[in-house]
Amino acid sequence: SERSVLPHIVFIMADDLGFNDLGEDSTDLSEATIFMTTLREGGLNITRYYTQSSCTPARAAFLSGRYPGLSGMGYDSRGSFQPESPYGLSLEYELLPSYMKSLGYSTEIVGKWNVGHYMQEYLPTERGFDQALTFQTDQMHYHNYTTYPREDEGTWVDLLLGYAGQNYQTADAVDRVYSTELFSTRGMMAIQDTADAGDDADPLFLYLAYQAVHVPHEQPSQNLYNEEVDGWRLSQTSYSYRKNFAKTLIALDNAVKLVVEKLISTELMANTFLVVASDNGGCPSDGSNNYPLRGGKFDAFEGGVRVPSFVYSPLLPAKQRGTESNALFHVTDWLPTLYAMGGGDTSDLSEDIDGVNQYDHLMGSETVARNSILLSMNAWTEDNAGVLRTNDFKNSTGAMIVGDYKFIQNQVWAKRYSPETSSAEKCSCGISTGTSGSHYLYNVFDDPYETTNLYDDESYAEVAAKLENLLREHYKTAAETGSSWKMTSCSTSHAVWAESGYVTPFATSDDDVSSDDSCS
Repeated sequence: SERSVLPHIVFIMADDLGFNDLGEDSTDLSEATIFMTTLREGGLNITRYYTQSSCTPARAAFLSGRYPGLSGMGYDSRGSFQPESPYGLSLEYELLPSYMKSLGYSTEIVGKWNVGHYMQEYLPTERGFDQALTFQTDQMHYHNYTTYPREDEGTWVDLLLGYAGQNYQTADAVDRVYSTELFSTRGMMAIQDTADAGDDADPLFLYLAYQAVHVPHEQPSQNLYNEEVDGWRLSQTSYSYRKNFAKTLIALDNAVKLVVEKLISTELMANTFLVVASDNGGCPSDGSNNYPLRGGKFDAFEGGVRVPSFVYSPLLPAKQRGTESNALFHVTDWLPTLYAMGGGDTSDLSEDIDGVNQYDHLMGSETVARNSILLSMNAWTEDNAGVLRTNDFKNSTGAMIVGDYKFIQNQVWAKRYSPETSSAEKCSCGISTGTSGSHYLYNVFDDPYETTNLYDDESYAEVAAKLENLLREHYKTAAETGSSWKMTSCSTSHAVWAESGYVTPFATSDDDVSSDDSCS
């Protein structure tokens, strides 16, 4: 049957995995990811892969195929999306799993959701996933799944089960094991179920969104990190904060190995595309690292938005395996690309998505799919009363790439943080960002480390003006669309969570959320 020949797709999203954290070129952790490095070397390495600079916008972009700044999710400073946030990725947008279901796929998400949960309509199984085991917020404890940092008024478990057509369930019956192990086990169950169904199986789209390698770096389970077996993989680093991170990373590497081994043992690997990507750049003080790129998480510099990504599959043409692509690729591109990978006609997709179909390029076409990327557009500022105000263009922050050049507006300067330095350990990602920064223009193809700012160089005035004007056009769209952001709703959410002990939806409509219910 036609559906039996459609490829399975397993998309693994790592959390806060930096440019310097994966592969043999890592300055200090090349042995921490020996399995994923082997996969990358046998697949297609996307060397100019760009994403958003923090978790929620990146996942919104992946799921919707839309630039966050133009779809209501562009206001993102550190801590803007909280467990108590009464907003999410707009329900007007059809998401990736819904499109994949229309092609006949079975769809499952395991891991981090992070794009809205205040009403049940925003949960994964209401947005196209058949099954879900997810935590909804940006971070939790690895072993007991409680929110991290601990909420002032209570300790809530952040883990829900979901099945399409049913109300969500709290995960009371789920064993409390290290989350990377839990998510891998759940992902392998989906793979086994697909294999067991044989010729009657629908093709599988599995979105495996690990918590790793986000903080807190708690000791991994023995099944994924054993000191006697894996300790040697820490030998290149001496800083304790980096070692703690590395243990989380090694556990992730071992988990990915288990997932791939399950694909092989069930004989599904031969008909599977496996994608690995990070959601955003790493935060050096948390242990992840982006060196030699500049900056990190929450920055528009390369360290915040250029991250590891690769595709591994026996379905790749032989000429593509073991190669690199230096073509521009953005996180929004996965929606049309995976849809095409699953046999879909991208002309059936919404006309106003921002992602472009890169499937032909992955399969060997030399045609360039995109020449520009809107990296960020934040046209808003929160005032002291918790009201979001729309800035004029000159006071908005944003960044974009056109061809070889990258323009950044109102970005506070960031260093290049080598992992074996005190400055990396002490940096505070996202604390100093704002509208008081400077403007930058770089040729990021020839100068990927952003060492030479060309913005005030008269010979590049036309290039700077062109990119700035293009960013201004995006600003107009962003200002017209507005932001979905709303102030946190603590008393409402906490009252609901106290009943079950879980982070759950806490409203049935926007009328349930008080305007004077902030956490401040």
